[in-house]
Amino acid sequence: MRLARGIVLITSMLLLATPAVAANQVPAWSPAQHATLPVGAKGLASGYLPSLACPSEGNCVAVGVYNDAQGQPQGLALNEVGGVWRAPTTLLAPLGTTGAVLAPASVSCASAGNCAVVGSYQDATGATQAFVANENAGRWGRARQVVLPADAATTAPNAQLRSVECRAVGSCSAVGMYSDDARPVARTLSFTVDEVNGVWRDALAVALPSDASPDPFVTLTQLACAAPSACAATGTYLDVNGVTHSMLLNETNGAWATATPMVPPPNTSPFELAQ
Repeated sequence: MRLARGIVLITSMLLLATPAVAANQVPAWSPAQHATLPVGAKGLASGYLPSLACPSEGNCVAVGVYNDAQGQPQGLALNEVGGVWRAPTTLLAPLGTTGAVLAPASVSCASAGNCAVVGSYQDATGATQAFVANENAGRWGRARQVVLPADAATTAPNAQLRSVECRAVGSCSAVGMYSDDARPVARTLSFTVDEVNGVWRDALAVALPSDASPDPFVTLTQLACAAPSACAATGTYLDVNGVTHSMLLNETNGAWATATPMVPPPNTSPFELAQ
């Protein structure tokens, strides 16, 4: 493996103290080091790694996109195990795809060596599809295409997952956006997808507040879970007057409720975009 220098730096946070002075521990950052990319890599496609997860001290995962020796983008996972950054992993596109480019957007780990990464890729027709990929016991599996809601566009779904959270091994939730099959212009909607007992289920369309516009241009970009199948997600939508609202979406016992508008501060502009 060679080092792709001047592209990305990875650091680990260590506690430099003895048990005798545990109450006075001071966090300190170790020196940064160049990330090791696959042989022949020409650097990171965007110049940075968009997502990082650390389930325990000295065990982290960073994901992103690198350009291979031919200049083609490839999905990337970098694993830190026991405080040592290991050789990089090229994330494999779903079976049946040729030249597909994975673009990881978010990673989460239930424990060291058990993680999930989500994002998007272009299939053989050039359509953008959403994907999930799992790491089990330290080994990354091939990405899988997400089965979108029934109203998703069949030719250009423009689907992408934006955030994932794993609270137990084999139990993750993710959120994202897709284009439906409305005519003459497709609408941008949002979906949720859950992994239950190690199996990713089909995606579900998000039920919007009653004041949502017929063309609501929905975004769903942030997700957090307190326990398996108990999550909250945030995003935005347009109401019937074209005003952008923040919204909150809750999952309880594996069931996602209808999204509810967030009440903004009293001095908020009605046209201010809230994320």
